[in-house]
Amino acid sequence: MRKYFTELTTIRRVFSRFAVIALSLLLCVSLVACGAKSNEPKSFSVGGMTITLTAEFKEMKSNQYTASYDSGEVSVMVIKEKFTTLGKLAGCTLEEYAQLALETNRPDDPLTLQRKDGLTYFEYEYFYAENEEAYTYLIVLYKSSDAFWVVQFVTLSENMTEYRSQIFEWAKSVSFAE
Repeated sequence: MRKYFTELTTIRRVFSRFAVIALSLLLCVSLVACGAKSNEPKSFSVGGMTITLTAEFKEMKSNQYTASYDSGEVSVMVIKEKFTTLGKLAGCTLEEYAQLALETNRPDDPLTLQRKDGLTYFEYEYFYAENEEAYTYLIVLYKSSDAFWVVQFVTLSENMTEYRSQIFEWAKSVSFAE
């Protein structure tokens, strides 16, 4: 009888270990599957503009921006400046508007307007003393039929090399309902 219980206990241990291994593998597969889904494209629309980011991004509430999205690594802030509120500036070209934006927002530290793959943008780094971290801002400007749009992509400066090409892909995905 004792031999029977010893064998039964051994069998239970084997099954317990098997169950732990099976559950661990199931958890790993689930995490990998969820991780893969987070990189799937996801479109966000606001005020006639659509941008395709990834499923990692969540919409954030903000009073300062028309829309804002965050993935934990990259933030995207959108500002829509309607022509009806801009007066004479409404007739500006995108390049003229961009130059005015640069001169107005950074008068002491002028930036260079750049172009790449049909995008008009500028870039700068800002050090936040509160958390002692530097962030890189890549700001892309657009002109739709009713507004100028400012789309800011922000990440820690140390991460910009990793995200730069992806940010440009996201920027190129922007479209407007005309």
